[in-house]
Amino acid sequence: MKIAVACDGLETALHALYCESFMVYTVSKGIVIGCQNLPNPQVDAIELADLLHDLGVQVFISHGVEADIAKQLCYADIEVVSGVEGSPKAVVDSYLSSTLIGVDEMCHPQGSSDALEEQFA
Repeated sequence: MKIAVACDGLETALHALYCESFMVYTVSKGIVIGCQNLPNPQVDAIELADLLHDLGVQVFISHGVEADIAKQLCYADIEVVSGVEGSPKAVVDSYLSSTLIGVDEMCHPQGSSDALEEQFA
């Protein structure tokens, strides 16, 4: 599993599409086994969702997630979690231990395309 966190410096980003970079964590059996920094390629929401999907990202986390990027990530079968604050590694550890507090799960990509359309209408 791979988890991407939108980052501004050492914190989760306020605006996912306009962040400085993405930390992409590789997780195996609930443990982070790798991490890579991906500078923000400054592309539109569709291209970013495609890029993250091609990298194998299954979960996207940020403090703030714009509706257009959330929609594209959901369509790319990537779970979107927003409202998260803290360092990227701490956020990922909290996600893995199911202890994130006060977050919005913007979509579960396993849902039907009709449900996604209704959510982002």
